[in-house]
Amino acid sequence: MKSVSSPDVRYVAMGISVAVAVVMLVGKMSAFWITGSYAILSDAAESVVHLLATSFAAFSLWYSTQAPDKSHPYGHGKIAYFSAGFEGALIAVAALGVFGLAVHAFFSGIMLGALGVGLVITFILAVINALLGAFLVMIGRRYHSLVLVANGKNVLADMWTSFGVVLGVLLVWITGWKWLDPLVAIVIAIHISIIAFSLLKSAAQGLLDQACPENTALLQACLDEHVRSEHMKNYHQLRHRQVENMIWIEFHAIMHCSLSLEEAHKRITQVETAIHELFPGRKLYITSHLEPCDHEEAHPKGHDEGTDALSSVKTD
Repeated sequence: MKSVSSPDVRYVAMGISVAVAVVMLVGKMSAFWITGSYAILSDAAESVVHLLATSFAAFSLWYSTQAPDKSHPYGHGKIAYFSAGFEGALIAVAALGVFGLAVHAFFSGIMLGALGVGLVITFILAVINALLGAFLVMIGRRYHSLVLVANGKNVLADMWTSFGVVLGVLLVWITGWKWLDPLVAIVIAIHISIIAFSLLKSAAQGLLDQACPENTALLQACLDEHVRSEHMKNYHQLRHRQVENMIWIEFHAIMHCSLSLEEAHKRITQVETAIHELFPGRKLYITSHLEPCDHEEAHPKGHDEGTDALSSVKTD
């Protein structure tokens, strides 16, 4: 059985994503040429962006799995956030382009062709995206790959855009109101703008090392339990960051002054083992700093600029 850290399945999933992105672009452009629908064109424009972003995501997935080295001691995983930011920026540009084309269509006139054929093509492509998106998210979560999860969610967003186009063009076909076509395109432009903002926000949070609240709760509960069981007297300076399937954790453990160095090390090793068990399938890098219970005498003013935002220090 392959290790969870094996990149093979992730590479296969991303390869499928790139191939399907090409099929999506060709199919949607064909649907636009057949129908002349600006709503379908807006969906195709988003697919151009999606293909570029997926290609960069594929490179990011490969690069993020490279082992830490002398130049990158924390690994290469943060490229996942650059990938998300790049994708968000491209989607924002596509949204502006779609909005401009739709407004232009209102004033220049709308010529629609064989809507039925275009609807069938777009609907089939949306179903394919639904299956692909669910697959990518599943594999990404199983292998703790932020790149795959983000790509899968973008594919699912593309699916909803396509279904929206189908609904809009269907209404035009039924009612004969051609002005509905550019109106749907404008709604889609707003929708993908929201997606772009979400991706850019996610990228910024990752690059700024925003702590995961769920991981914080798990770590605090674990450390608190070891304080109650007297493996250590207290702790502070708890910090952690996560990139892809790697988590870095740092904390200062305040040990009872009567303990020997050997016994203190033995106890903190038990604490670190318990932390590892909190995150099965992840690569953990734990740095613990041992301090005596009278450490305040050595640090009368506290630690320089050391935030205790994630700490759970209690006074006796």
